[in-house]
Amino acid sequence: MCSIKGIDQIKKAFDAYFERYDPDTKWSLRNGIYSHHAWWPKPIEVASCCVEIREPTLYFNRTMKKHCLTIVHVATLYGVDYNTLKKRIVASPAYAQIKADVIAKRAVKALLGEPKWVAPRKEK
Repeated sequence: MCSIKGIDQIKKAFDAYFERYDPDTKWSLRNGIYSHHAWWPKPIEVASCCVEIREPTLYFNRTMKKHCLTIVHVATLYGVDYNTLKKRIVASPAYAQIKADVIAKRAVKALLGEPKWVAPRKEK
């Protein structure tokens, strides 16, 4: 059984997870810096799980940001059990809405086609 402090931390982690997907909170601007076409987390956002993630580059500019949006990262950051947090998040109606939005975006991309991105050429 969890202690009151443990339940409180799980609640904070639960709220923090959904705050990351709320466009009104400007989470990525508050907890990271856009530099050289990539998002870098501020020191307060870095956890032990971030060590194995590829550093952002021009071609892989979203790797760290995508990782910081995961349940694994939030659980590590708040020091709570991953499985307990995941069960609470997946059971939430807000999680179903996030998944529905992702599926809708993928469907639109499939209909309209993927935009062509061309790497910048190096000058000679």
